[in-house]
Amino acid sequence: MTDPPPFFSNQRRSVLKETFDYFDSDKNGSISQVELQKSLRKLLGGQEFSEEEMDYIMSVVFDENLRNGVTFEDFVESLQRDEFEYDDADEELRKVFDSFDSDSNGLLSQEELRAGLERLGISLSEEEWASLERAMGSEIGFEQFKEFVENC
Repeated sequence: MTDPPPFFSNQRRSVLKETFDYFDSDKNGSISQVELQKSLRKLLGGQEFSEEEMDYIMSVVFDENLRNGVTFEDFVESLQRDEFEYDDADEELRKVFDSFDSDSNGLLSQEELRAGLERLGISLSEEEWASLERAMGSEIGFEQFKEFVENC
């Protein structure tokens, strides 16, 4: 019997690795609860989380055995578990879009997209930016942003 195909393509794993590395601020190969809390605070504009809230977030995202630190493989596996439901993907993506939309006009300019991605620790080469900017035009709405994220 052959192994099932990987849940995530190599390209998606690469994006997940960038995300993991963003959260792993001390670069020790593991995300701690403190690192997760600091990263979420940074992403969400300074929002503080109580210890109880962080325990809840950790329990929802990570299995009990991983509470003391999550490796990249643990991180990927937690996203592949059958219990992991992400029915609110559009809602969560809308929150990201809105956080990037600094002038709240319902559109992302090239500058807003670049600033938002950089806040997330996602850096693109100048060639990649030029290609992206040509593809998006001067501004994009939520549906175009959603398509962009799905194709990353």
